[in-house]
Amino acid sequence: MLEPQGIESLLMVPIFAGGAWWGLLGFDECRVEREWSSAEIDALRAAAGILGAAFERRRTEAALRESEERFRQLADNLDECFWLSLPTGEGIYVSPAFEKIWGRAYGDRHAYRDTVHPEDRERVVAALDLMAHEPYDLEFRVVRPDGSVRWVHDRSFHVLDESGEVDRVAGIAADVTERKRAEEERRRLEEQARHSQKLESIGMLAGGIAHDFNNLLMGILGNAELALLELPSGSLVRQRVEQVEKAAFRAAELTNQLLAYAGKARFVVEPVDLSQLVEEMAHLLSAAISKKAVLRFDLTTELPAVEADATQLRQVVMNLITNASDAIGERSGVITARTGVVDVDRSYLARTYLSEDLAEGQYVYVEVADTGCGMDEETKARVFDPFFTTKFTGRGLGLASALGIVRAHGGAVRVESEPGEGTTFRILLPAAARPAVAPEPGPPPAELRIAGGTVLVVDDEEAVRNVARAVLERAGFSVLTAGDGREGVEVFRAHADEVGVVVLDLTMPVMSGAEALRELRAVRDDVRVVLSSGYAEQDSSTQLSGDGVSAFVQKPYRPAELVSKVVETLEA
Repeated sequence: MLEPQGIESLLMVPIFAGGAWWGLLGFDECRVEREWSSAEIDALRAAAGILGAAFERRRTEAALRESEERFRQLADNLDECFWLSLPTGEGIYVSPAFEKIWGRAYGDRHAYRDTVHPEDRERVVAALDLMAHEPYDLEFRVVRPDGSVRWVHDRSFHVLDESGEVDRVAGIAADVTERKRAEEERRRLEEQARHSQKLESIGMLAGGIAHDFNNLLMGILGNAELALLELPSGSLVRQRVEQVEKAAFRAAELTNQLLAYAGKARFVVEPVDLSQLVEEMAHLLSAAISKKAVLRFDLTTELPAVEADATQLRQVVMNLITNASDAIGERSGVITARTGVVDVDRSYLARTYLSEDLAEGQYVYVEVADTGCGMDEETKARVFDPFFTTKFTGRGLGLASALGIVRAHGGAVRVESEPGEGTTFRILLPAAARPAVAPEPGPPPAELRIAGGTVLVVDDEEAVRNVARAVLERAGFSVLTAGDGREGVEVFRAHADEVGVVVLDLTMPVMSGAEALRELRAVRDDVRVVLSSGYAEQDSSTQLSGDGVSAFVQKPYRPAELVSKVVETLEA
């Protein structure tokens, strides 16, 4: 008879092929061969095979459980969410990282779809419906229960059975919110850099046009004023010339806007109280807006001063108020002018225009907010482009010139707007170290003074030379002229003992004003120079830093202004 050691002992040993299997099962080999029939041995061998197969299955199951446990431990500690589903979409396994990313526990596939951001849901659902046939690789947004939005990168792959059919669909979903934010910030900075480069290029073009246009206006205005000095008050011709003069002055105002956009406007810099400046403009601002708009003021008292040109800042505020009124249009609305002070860091400055080289610290701001139509992203990107307008053709320099003025003052502009939600423009200027000063009354209008001596006029524009000659000769001066810097140096060298003042243009061919000035000083180091330019004094003086220019007159100048500068230089 069979004498087994027990079923459990049979499952504790491996089954080997060959003749030693009965010994491993606890039977005596000699006894089995002597006492057992071949049928009994075959039966024992069959029983051992069955038990061995059962043992192998249990060992395989144990190894599988161990493998699954290791996988689970790995999946449970991943930041990415690993998931496994049937081809029909029914979930089999979702790792705990799902709750970290989605902010909720996984429910079912229908609830999962509801977590996808409405703007992304259609394409995500379409991919999920086809995942048994086509793996997907998607980036989309999910909305957490607290309303916050996270970006998810989810990619799937197929698990095939022995016949090559899709048995399971697996996938890995990762939270890529920070990467998306970094990419968006990089794109924003790149766009800001491109925008700044575009503004700089257009600014250079605008400045060049304004400079050349001022030279042309010099001939028109100068000759018009000289003609008016000779025409009787009741002359019909005098009225015509006055109209020419008025039109030329309006053109000069346009060139000043171009120079302001280019950051080359004429500035008189002093400590300014922005709250006081806006308050003084209140009546003028109220008259400039739509009758259906209400203008409110929220002005901070004891505001730190800013180093600025008050006239230019008034233009900025007026442009912002006018723009706000246009945004409100024929509807009722509110415009709020606000001032204050804010401490800004690099992240705050990064979201402003013209922020590249600005330092962190305390900034004073003037802000104009409206309840108008607001702007979309495309409009915001072009709002400071010259002559760009959403109204009607012919407008658009206001905000462009305002940006130029802010640039020249070392400030920044922050714009916040949404379609239908209104717009806020905030002008940030560095706080000044010294307090604001009360404005002093300006000097009375200059009169044409009679003097004498020799003046050398060096300018490449013939119209400017002719006007300057006529004006100075009328005032009693002897006048020499030259058409470029090199010729000016040669004329001065020939008449160095008699020339009292040189009226020198800055921008000329052959030899620039800066180069000519150095040559003039080499001939006579005490030469007195009145610099003349279509650009503003600050921009021109920067190019001649350390060269000791006696005075400056900006084109287009009035005859009395030129004579006054020459006389003051001689008397100095």
